[in-house]
Amino acid sequence: MKITVSQLRKIIAEEVKRATLNEMPVGKDAEQALMMLRDETVGSKPIVTIYPDNTGSDVDEVELEKSALPKVEIDANRCIFNEPKSKMNQAASKIKIKSIKNAIEMGDELPPIVVTPRGNEYLIVDGHHRYTAYKQLKKDKIPAIIVPPERVIYSDAYWQE
Repeated sequence: MKITVSQLRKIIAEEVKRATLNEMPVGKDAEQALMMLRDETVGSKPIVTIYPDNTGSDVDEVELEKSALPKVEIDANRCIFNEPKSKMNQAASKIKIKSIKNAIEMGDELPPIVVTPRGNEYLIVDGHHRYTAYKQLKKDKIPAIIVPPERVIYSDAYWQE
């Protein structure tokens, strides 16, 4: 049975009213309705699209922000690339990595990398240069946002510029 957003809001309002009148905590019905409302409003739109053959990925920044996924510290040794590692050896990448390393050493807060679980590892979907900079500085932990697999799609399409 599909419940509309307005029905969910009504369930929540009724439960909050009942809890307030009885001076009791909000019950499981409201908690469940809140979770369903969150899922309904945020939707299950993909946050990440991953392209084949290590050609990269796209992150939907709007969906990522709406998801409110927390920033966490992950083990740098459990991360794997989703782009050719050789890209990090290109002149432009080396300059970018050096700049990022300087920012890290100065204590600047950088955006977290974006990863998704793949077995016991994390597939980097955004932040390869930041990851490389942290690794070159021998950091064990890296700030990251972990996108759940159900918010990731795999595409046969390639980037078109």
